Parts: sequence; structure tokens; C-alpha cells
Amino acid sequence: MFSLWQLGALALAYVLVLFVIAWWGDRAARKGRKTFHNAWVYSLGLGVYCTSWTFYGAVGEAAQSGWNYLPIYLGPIITVLLGGSLIYKMVSVAQQQNITSIADFLAARYGKSRRLAVLVTLVAIVGVLPYIALQLKAVTLSFDYVLKDSAPGQLDTALVVAALMAIFTLLFGTRHIDTTEHQSGLMLAVSFESFIKLVAFVSLGLYCVYAIFDGPADMWQQLSERTDVMQGFEPTLFSQSFVTALLLSMVAILCLPRQFHAGVVENNDIRDLRTTRWLFPLYLALFALFVLPIVIAGVITQPYLIGHADTYMLSLPMAQGSHAMLVLSFIGGIAAATGMVIVSTMALAIMLTNEVLLPMWLQSRLNEKDPLPDLGTQLRFLRRASILVLLGLAFAFHTLIDRFDGLASIGLLSFAAVAQFAPALIGALYWRNGHKKGAFVGLAIGFVVWFYCLLMPVILPLEWMAVLSEQGLLGLGLLRPHALFGIEGLEPLTHGVFWSVSINLAAFVYYSRRANQDALDETQAARFVDMPTDWWREGMGHPSITTIELLEVCKRGLGHPRAEPLFFDYMRRRGISEELELPAPLHLVRYVERLLAGTMGASTARIVMSSLLRKQNGRHDDVVRMMDEASELIQFNHQLLRTTIETIAQGICVVDREMQIVAWNQAYVKLFDYPDGLIGLGRPIADVYRYNAERGYYDGTNLEENVTRRVQLLREGYAHQFERELPNGIVVEVRGTPMVGGGFVSTYMDITERKNDEKALRQINENLEQMVSERTRKLSELNAKLGVCAAETF
Repeated sequence: MFSLWQLGALALAYVLVLFVIAWWGDRAARKGRKTFHNAWVYSLGLGVYCTSWTFYGAVGEAAQSGWNYLPIYLGPIITVLLGGSLIYKMVSVAQQQNITSIADFLAARYGKSRRLAVLVTLVAIVGVLPYIALQLKAVTLSFDYVLKDSAPGQLDTALVVAALMAIFTLLFGTRHIDTTEHQSGLMLAVSFESFIKLVAFVSLGLYCVYAIFDGPADMWQQLSERTDVMQGFEPTLFSQSFVTALLLSMVAILCLPRQFHAGVVENNDIRDLRTTRWLFPLYLALFALFVLPIVIAGVITQPYLIGHADTYMLSLPMAQGSHAMLVLSFIGGIAAATGMVIVSTMALAIMLTNEVLLPMWLQSRLNEKDPLPDLGTQLRFLRRASILVLLGLAFAFHTLIDRFDGLASIGLLSFAAVAQFAPALIGALYWRNGHKKGAFVGLAIGFVVWFYCLLMPVILPLEWMAVLSEQGLLGLGLLRPHALFGIEGLEPLTHGVFWSVSINLAAFVYYSRRANQDALDETQAARFVDMPTDWWREGMGHPSITTIELLEVCKRGLGHPRAEPLFFDYMRRRGISEELELPAPLHLVRYVERLLAGTMGASTARIVMSSLLRKQNGRHDDVVRMMDEASELIQFNHQLLRTTIETIAQGICVVDREMQIVAWNQAYVKLFDYPDGLIGLGRPIADVYRYNAERGYYDGTNLEENVTRRVQLLREGYAHQFERELPNGIVVEVRGTPMVGGGFVSTYMDITERKNDEKALRQINENLEQMVSERTRKLSELNAKLGVCAAETF
């Protein structure tokens, strides 16, 4: 159908298009254009997850094993939909710490351990190399299958592809020395490839439905007549292979170096994750859906190829004589393979350079006391050398796996390798006591078990493997690769994953609990574990607020003498590190917001905290200035108010229109014998009423009804006056006076000590109303100004 030169020219033209797109993206980024820095490009960049395995291999897996193809798609969908807080936290920490790779992430969390970074790098390289080799194999199979009726020539397709990918990665993956400076051109090209392979896959699926069959009804009718096909799709949702593949896929979307690079390192805006949470699952769902018509068409029309069902993507359009669909499917397969090779090679090269080669080179120069040359030039040279070495190793490994026909088995092998990062990675974000010793030992042991149980059976000669499976290592039956410690009955993949991850996790927990954390360990744990996880749900942007910034806001709102004791007392009670430059944990942010709400109202406090979290430089300064102006008046009025009401013997309690306490005197506290801490600024009056109800101060047995009735009386603003006898025998006259701006002044007078001070009480009420009204007016002005600032930052 095509000659070698035609097909080669087509592939070369596609690669040239990638070069143009990448060049265009880099040029736009240098000019400061944000055209391609958006959520859609970012989300499509994550489509690098869909490799030749999901493009070709999923079809082959579905044809031979039915629903066992689904976990490859379901796993990431579940993680992205349900693990939003985890992903958000990972990206937020990485941005704050200037993380460059998954090795850098784990090393930074666990005491900045270089030894751990080196181990992560080596595990990633060994685990991902088979996966890169898989892509080379898939491209080779594509060329060979399309050219099977033509003279194949003497050209090694895999070698040519590896060379082209090396050139592309060298040109666009090493432009920036600082890996936190986003590779705009390269990621734009990767996003384009994700779009192309989706279009190709969906187009072929629709072609099968409407060209090979006469629509969905005809396809279903022919399928129902083929019981042999239907039997392959019996429910297998709880089989070993299904569950194992599902768990590995859920973890792989976080732990694969290429996914970490595309999703974490290359994130431009944390708010893009809101779009990604629905767009990326939809992207995967389309792949999962259109696998079915392709498989049905292949099994019904080409049952003789079921043993090589990976080729259905090419054999179906070839059999129908559709040149256009064949070209589209061929380009889609090339896109699926090349995107993975480029991003994976670049991610591994960054890890290998930063964590292994560059430190070794620097140490050797320092030991020889040689002057250090331009580090930028040396770093770029080492990174380019790493790319060439890695692709060379992948090509060599390609020859080792040439005897394997199924693409899925090799893909899951790499998933199982990177799954060894999961205990340390999740523990890095949620377990404060995780330690570098536990992370290192756990990863090392897990990797050894993975290598022995899963990789060795792939690379060893068949006769050697037969002896090892029968007799075990060194003749020990307990050390058989597929029956470790005498556990039999598990599928090889399930067996290897179970033992490697279980031993990894156990060692991580055990050695972490036994290790002693130094100051650096505790500091890094606080930086990672205390990162807020839910600000993104409220659209507030990136939470880069530090503890000292939060303390300054607290001082401005509450006043210096009162703010510090409350702030540091809360930190001590919650066990928060007192290193003020660390990111403030979410619960501390919430606590300060509640304190501010007691002074300036909930809405104003919310706007202030939102502005602080947005960090909009100039606007943030305006907010601080306005907050200072408002807080000065508030503090002055509050102090004057307290001084005034403390001079009289009657108990006084003032609530605002939010039904929260804003002023009181000690006479009120002593009269009702309230415990320390109950009466405080911002305390809802309903809490006080509830406390009194529990002490039997009100009639009736329905406590909540009593509380609700009294709160509603204040909220509706009805003046009232009555007498009540307390359980201690004191008779109290209660007088409530509403204020114009909202809120209530309540006076409690012991009638046994009543004096002729009606005039004084009226004057006090007038003063209280004037002061609270002035406070309300000033806060309303502040709300209006802050509202404008907030609107301009959206």
C-alpha cells in the first residue's frame, strides 16, 4: 500500500511539524505571550500518559482478555477525580520548593538526602527503560506491518526513531538550564501529539461503526450472534489481573517520571487543575470507549489476527483499502510513541544530571582544587549526554524484549517499578514522621524484590528461568520468583507487586519510626505536610502565605498585645513549628480568619484573607493600608468601649449584627459566673445562651429551642425588659436595646443593688450605639474598597 520511502517521508514530515510547533511555542514564550499557557494545553500535555501501549496494546488486551483493558484508563480517572487534594498539594509544594523531578521531590522532603535522590534516579531509569523500549518496538511494528507487502529495505526503524527523538529532545529539551523555567515549546508539541492520537483513535472507532458496520445497531446485532466474542467480555472486575492493573494505573499517574514532569514541574498555574479534573478523565474515557468498536470490528472481520490483535489499528483500514484511515492511524501510533519517548527521556535526563552526574563532576573538581568553569555550559553538556545515553540504553533493551508479542505486559512491568515510589511519595505529603532512612531502605528493598520477581523473568534466557522457577535462588524453594516465601496461586504480576510494595511500605514505616529526626528533617516535613489542600476549591489561587505573614495580618487586625499570645498559644496547642518562614498550615489560616471575623466581621475577614492568599503585590499593599486605617479606628473604639463599660457595676454585653460578641465587662462575667475563655471577641452569643441553658437558667427542657428563641429575639431587634432569678438566688433585671446599625446592647442589673442610674445607663447605651455604628460604617467602607480590589484581581 505504501513504499518504505513514502512511509518514511510521512513520518519525517510529522516530526518536522513537531519541530515547527515546538519552535513556535518557544518563540511565543520568549516574547512573553501567554497564548499557550492555558489549562487546555496543560491538560492535553498530561495525555502523554497514553502511549503506544494504550493506542495499540489496549486493543490487543481487550481482544484477548476482555475487560482487562479497562484498568489502564480507569486508574488515572479515579486518581484525578478523587485525589484532587493530593494532586493539588503535590503541585503546590513543588512550586514552592522549585522541584525539578520526582527524585528532587523525595530528596527535598526527606532531609534533602542526595543518597535517596540517587536511588530514586536509578530505580526510575531501570524501571522506565523497558517502557521507552516498548515505544521503539511499537513504532518498528507499525512500519513493518504497513510495509509487509513491500520491500522492507535494510533500515533499522527503531534506530532511526531513537535518533530522531534524540535530536528533537536535544534541541527543545535542553534550551533552559533552569528546569523550573517551563519548556513551553516542547510541552506545546506534546499537547499537539496528545490531540492527534485522540483524533486518530476516535476516527478509527467511528470508521469501524459506520464503514465496517452499518451503524451501532448493526454492530450490536453481529456481536450478539458471536457468542465466542461475548464470552471474552464476561465480568472480570475482581480478578487478580484487573485489580492489580487498576492499582498500578492509579499510582502510575503520580509516580511515572514523565507524568510528574508534565503534571507537576510543567504546571504554569495551579488553577489549571480545576479544568484538568474533568478534561483529562474525559480524554481517557474517550479512548476507553472507542476501544470497543475497534476490537469488535477486528474480532468479527479478522479473527485470524486475534493472536496479534495489537495490529488491529492498522490491519482494519488496510483490509478496507482506506488510505486516509491508515495514514491517520499510523500517525496516531507515531504520536503516541514519540510523545512518551521525548518527555520520559527528558525527565530521566534531568534526574540523572542533577542527582548523579553533576554532583560527581563538582566533587571531582573540588577534590582536585581546580577552578570551576561555567556551570551552565557544563550542565547543558551533561544533560545532552544523558539523553543520548538513555536512548542508547533503551534501544539496547529493545533487542532484549523483541521476543515478547504483548505490549501490555511490558507496560505493567514499568508501572510496577515506579509504584515503589508510592509509599515515600504519599508519606512525604501526609506523614510528618516519615524519615529519609525509612524511605531509602523501603525503596531499595522494594526495588530488589521487583527486579527479582518481575524483571529477571523477562531478561533471563528461558532455560535459566525455568530452572530458577523450579528450584529457587541458590536452591532455596522459598526464593522462587513467582512463589516467593512459598506463596503460590497468584498471577506473576500480582505476586511481584504484592511482595515488592508490601515490603517497601513495611520497611518505610518501621525505619522511619525508629529514626531520630534532626532540625532539617522537621523543617522539610513541615514545609510538605502542612501545605493547605482545599484553597483551590474556593478559587483562591496558589496558597503561598507564610506563618510570619499570617502573624502580621493578625497583629494588624487584633492589635499587637493581643494577637501574639493568641497566635502562639494556638501554634503550641496544635504542635505547629514556630519557624515563621514556613508555609502556614490551613487550620492556622482558618483560625486567624476567625479571629479577624470577631473584630471586623466575617465577610471583611474573608476578603482580607483572600487578598493575602492571592499575593497581588500592589493590590495587596492597598489592602494592608486600608486594613491599617480600619483597624486603628476599630482598636481605638474597642478600647474606648471597654474602658467605658468597665466603669459601671451593671453587666454589659454587646453583640453585632452577626450575633457575635464585640464587647463586655467583667461585671457581666462575674454576675453569671462564666468560666475563663467562654466570653471572648467573636464568640457567637448562641454559645453563651446554650451554656446557660445547660446550667438550668431557662425554663423548659428543650435546650435548643430556648437558645434559638433568644437569638431570634436579638436578630429581629426587639427591645425587651424582664426579670429573672438565677439558681444562686440573685434576681437580675435584663434590658435589651437594639442598635441602628444592627446588633444589640444587653444590660444585666442585680436588682438588690439597684441605684438611681437610669440616666447613666441611657448615656452608656447611646455611647455604645454610636461606637458600634462608627465601627460598622468604617468596616462597610473597608468592605467596599476590598471588594473593588478583589474584583480587579479575578
